[in-house]
Amino acid sequence: DHTLTRINAQLFVDCSGMSAVVRKANPWLEQKCKPPRPEHICVAAQAVYQVDDLEGARGFLAKHRIESGEVLGWVGVEGGFSILRPELDLNHKSFSILTGSIAKQGFRSGKRILDDFVADLPWLGECEIYGHRAIPLRRPYAHQVAPGLALLGDAGSHIFSSHGSGIGISLIAARILSDVVGTAYASGADIGTMESLWGYPKKFHREYGGLLGFADAMRRFSQSLTPEETRMMFDEGILTVGMARGGLGQFRPGLEIGEAKEQLLGLMKTRPLAAKLVKVLGRIPAIFALAARFPGRPAQSRITVGAWDYAMSRLIDSVSVE
Repeated sequence: DHTLTRINAQLFVDCSGMSAVVRKANPWLEQKCKPPRPEHICVAAQAVYQVDDLEGARGFLAKHRIESGEVLGWVGVEGGFSILRPELDLNHKSFSILTGSIAKQGFRSGKRILDDFVADLPWLGECEIYGHRAIPLRRPYAHQVAPGLALLGDAGSHIFSSHGSGIGISLIAARILSDVVGTAYASGADIGTMESLWGYPKKFHREYGGLLGFADAMRRFSQSLTPEETRMMFDEGILTVGMARGGLGQFRPGLEIGEAKEQLLGLMKTRPLAAKLVKVLGRIPAIFALAARFPGRPAQSRITVGAWDYAMSRLIDSVSVE
């Protein structure tokens, strides 16, 4: 059946993921929102298994010197931006695992990392949950709206890029969009006009663009690390608890005074690595300041947003992933 159905609406919201089927049908947004290249795509996988053999599971805990319920993590298993993160819970007889890597030739995908790892765990039972997908890794698109169209989720690149999370920030973006549209509707305005929609990208970029831009700069930095450099980040105390907490919690990390001395000593021991890190960290104030200056009026959008996007590109996209 090839019957075509025409749908008319004042506003469409593209939340179709990386496929961005509605965004790609809009010639202007298609030109402005270029899809990420393979080196900026994470291929992730996640699974939950039952535990059939408790003795075998206890042997796994003993081997890795962890307790039930503790998260075990290997980073840099397939390039700088990659992870293997299992968690074993004996109380619930459950084993969960999360993996991910960059969609680049020569690296195993998150699915392959996961499958290879569990193949050597004979004490596992039935698989209860299993899934894998591609995730775009980049700062949010500068252009989030067009007449009659708004982007949401992966279609708008709403991703905390340093570890590929997007559900939380996408829900926040959805709330901002719903508030903006609701206000326009209540006033009797056409909810699809740029004037009605502009509060969405303005609020989103000004409040969260700096955080997401910083996360993408750090992702690019971590992706460029060799296995030896990744090890040094941990062994020499360069990656502090405060930095890790900020990254996992998806908020702007702060340097705790008690950690500063150890971090400084670690940086002095690893000067080439320190130079790479400082070069990225030095951009943080500018990234947040520029995000807070996202254009406030849609009438200037096609000129001013382009200039804003270019400036953000110079700060973030110039960080090499090699």
